Amino acid sequence: MAKNRLELLKRLDELKAAAQALRESALVQKRAEIEERRAALTLRTENMEADAPDEDRIKLEEETAAFIADDDELTAQEAAEKAELDRLDGEIAEIESDIAAIDERAQRAAHQGKTPNEPFNKKINTKRKESTAMKKSYRNLFASVEERNAFFARSEVTEFVDNVREMAKRGVTGGSVTVPEIVLDVITPSIETRSKLLKHVNLQELTGDGRVPVLGDIPEGVWTDTCAKLNELDLAFSMVEINSNKVGGFVPVCRALLNDNVVRLGTVILNVLAAAIAKAIDKAIGYGTGVKMPLGIVTRLAQTSDPHDASCTVPWEDLHSTHIITIANTYTGKEFYQKLTEESGAIDADNAQERMFAAMNHKTKTWLLAQAMAFDASGALRAAVDNVVPVIDADIEEISAIPDYNILMGFGEFYAMGERGEVELAMSEHVRFIEDQVVYKATARYDGRPAKAKSFMLIGVNGTSPTTELSFRPDYANTAMNTLTVTAAAAGSVGKTVLTVAGATSGNTLKYAIGDLHPDVGSVPAGTWEALTSGSTAITAAAGTVITVVEIDGNGVVVGRGDVRSVPKAS
Repeated sequence: MAKNRLELLKRLDELKAAAQALRESALVQKRAEIEERRAALTLRTENMEADAPDEDRIKLEEETAAFIADDDELTAQEAAEKAELDRLDGEIAEIESDIAAIDERAQRAAHQGKTPNEPFNKKINTKRKESTAMKKSYRNLFASVEERNAFFARSEVTEFVDNVREMAKRGVTGGSVTVPEIVLDVITPSIETRSKLLKHVNLQELTGDGRVPVLGDIPEGVWTDTCAKLNELDLAFSMVEINSNKVGGFVPVCRALLNDNVVRLGTVILNVLAAAIAKAIDKAIGYGTGVKMPLGIVTRLAQTSDPHDASCTVPWEDLHSTHIITIANTYTGKEFYQKLTEESGAIDADNAQERMFAAMNHKTKTWLLAQAMAFDASGALRAAVDNVVPVIDADIEEISAIPDYNILMGFGEFYAMGERGEVELAMSEHVRFIEDQVVYKATARYDGRPAKAKSFMLIGVNGTSPTTELSFRPDYANTAMNTLTVTAAAAGSVGKTVLTVAGATSGNTLKYAIGDLHPDVGSVPAGTWEALTSGSTAITAAAGTVITVVEIDGNGVVVGRGDVRSVPKAS
């Protein structure tokens, strides 16, 4: 039987009192005493003379061994206490969530008479106004505020957002909520709106692995006599197979938002989901590796040999020298656009029905407009207003991931893209507990590849050689931690330990910190970490103290870990 609000409040007070008692337990004082012993042992080790009697050395070693045993025992007690405190905090969060739900149901019941299009919080606080930022986020998903309010008034949407809020507040590990169809109807158009390239490509919905037919070159009709037989035309179709790749990740959301109303929380979730997936899609359409992601246009153009890809029966052509070119920086103004028009003629426009796009970053776009202003101010103005490349008349799409002075051009309809309607949202409050954030995970499924690569081109302008590869963030979540082999030895100075590390990847860096620490793969190590040079860095630490070493890759995150206990030089 469900408890009423007063019973929940009483239980909440009991749990908070128990949690506070744990936080003030005797273990806190024991930890302080252990740290005092650690400091004293460290000082005695550093000050021991080289000719000290053997009995003094033996006594120090015995005290150090006893200290290590006491430290390990206290650490185990602290871990058990922390587990109990986490349990209490979880139950506290659950009860607070239940109380909030009771209050919200009461508010809804009190405002049953409002119209469906009226925001829930309007009668609660008539002076409250939506911020400009939130209004902008509403427009990203809905055509109007009325449409937004009607959407969130739907029972299945309210239930979805309530489930998200409840699971997040309760900290359900591994929990997930399937996004209802009506929410998908909003998410998918929002992804297509936020993505710069998805609206240009040949996008098809697939329920499984699919094969997309690609029309070859259109043959020429044959003239003949009025009553003569017709000639058979060589109309060839090739196939492009679309598989299943997952795109997604997780983002943190401030817990304060969880106490907000359905409209605001739901809008935040949908906006973040759409923006993250759209950004990944654009980068993959351009530069995807084809491994666990779509094959990008640039990646295909840069191929110098036939990969014998069974997923595509379109005859392979070597395009790396004809469709990846550089326009020298000696071409400016009118001469540049003449050269650009001439070179872009290599793009195969046969059977193209849609407009051409030109993807570039903002710096490149402003450079193009500056060249147009040099000879045709009105043309440059029109290009800026209509967002098109002057003369060529291709739609400009700004994508920040594309390098400076690189332009990816072509007919997007010749890029086959498949999507599936499966969107899953999961959440946990434990990953960013200290930051008071709840982490939301979103996934969607897309795959694609160029169907007719010769309908695209990569051009480097202002004398820039085109970049044919972009790095994608490694899949840390599915990568095992590299195990480092760490050995300790007494250093040259009294009280110093030197570490030797084996197993790290060449080019990565090493860092160390005092303590038994366990950062995750792909995380930025929190706290104070010092640079470590294997075999030479002298570390000050009491005998038996755990020293953790991590391996940091080029992205500045942890990819390897090892630890050892210090053995400082006694004299």
